[in-house]
Amino acid sequence: MRAPTPRTFAAAALVIGSLALTGCGNAVESIAKAGVEKAIEDQTGTEIDIDEDGGGVTIEGEDSSVKIGSAAELPADFPSEFPLPDGTLISVVQMNGGWTLGYEAVQESEVDRLLEHFTSNGYEKALAVTEATGKLYSLMKDEWVVSLTWDGSGDTKPLVYGINKTS
Repeated sequence: MRAPTPRTFAAAALVIGSLALTGCGNAVESIAKAGVEKAIEDQTGTEIDIDEDGGGVTIEGEDSSVKIGSAAELPADFPSEFPLPDGTLISVVQMNGGWTLGYEAVQESEVDRLLEHFTSNGYEKALAVTEATGKLYSLMKDEWVVSLTWDGSGDTKPLVYGINKTS
């Protein structure tokens, strides 16, 4: 098998996760019946295991995982030095020693609190984009890059919170 790239694993995970969360019947069962899991494995060289658990989906590759819906939980190895927002955790992607956490119901004040935490602890803003309905930040310190992407325009108020090593 070919060694999968993080991009192919992430693309496969997003496709499966999106289909599984559409709410159109039992999407996970349909995916398995259609052979999509096998097709993705053949194309990416990554073993994909889809476990549906009461509205949640877990997709695991050799060194990566995606957990969506009720399966989303903070990984045991998530560094305690990084604060967590007040919101509903809906997805977790672990890849290349980093984490991307997806939240819903995150208020703007929580994004501001996270930003204040990082800047007061020596993180430098590499990118800052703020608009009336959203915010995007990238912060760096030592070996870490932190990203905060928040959309306050709709009802769900999602936040994508990324923590990755620089090398």
